[in-house]
Amino acid sequence: MAESVAEVARVLETYRGREKLMRLLQYASYLASGGLQKLSYESSAGKFRIWAEAISECRTFLRLFDDAAMLSYARDYGTGKEERDKVVRWTNLVDIFCGLTFYPLEHVAWARDKKLLAGKSEKLWDLSLYTWIGSLIACIIRDLWLLRKLQHLQKSRTQLVSDSSGDTQTSSSSRQNQIKYLQRRLIISVIGFTSDLGMAIHWAPAGFLWAGKLSIGTVGLLGTVSSFAELYKYFKPAAALPDEALGSI
Repeated sequence: MAESVAEVARVLETYRGREKLMRLLQYASYLASGGLQKLSYESSAGKFRIWAEAISECRTFLRLFDDAAMLSYARDYGTGKEERDKVVRWTNLVDIFCGLTFYPLEHVAWARDKKLLAGKSEKLWDLSLYTWIGSLIACIIRDLWLLRKLQHLQKSRTQLVSDSSGDTQTSSSSRQNQIKYLQRRLIISVIGFTSDLGMAIHWAPAGFLWAGKLSIGTVGLLGTVSSFAELYKYFKPAAALPDEALGSI
């Protein structure tokens, strides 16, 4: 129990850890609100929704400070010349471009909502949403592509294990475990990004696929699933496994 409390405290002391837990609480509250609404507990459902919207507002404000991290990441990655896989390279570049575009759009839209800047914010919110959708699609394509590569790698490794013995077999078996770990991580990642994509389309302007057609409970469920996926990746980083072919995961 004490170790669990200490671990939660450690996570909450970091910005990224705190943000991911806040995100989980936000969408879990939407999910609870939707469930209570179906059970006709309107008063309690409304309170959970107020709580969720307050967390959302807080997260939007905190993202005002994310530009430096985004710029640093974009600078370090550059044009991705060192990336050996072209699909990974170009999907990463699309993701970075969308990130560099998303933050300024959201910041200005937020400032206009708060009357800090003149002008309407609706189009800016829509544009920022489209950049998020673009980022999610790029990440889904990248991770599905890497999953495909891992499947081919796993097949070749399985054949190698069956044809080897002794120390070589032990080393190959260890490598197989790494591949399985990365496959699981990528599957969870794709599930999370796909859940976010479902939510993002719901918030798009009317007439775009299922925009505006999901219930608050469904939005909460999708957000909760994607939040758990993000938490999993936070606690199980791919960087913990040195794999020269999968540095972009």
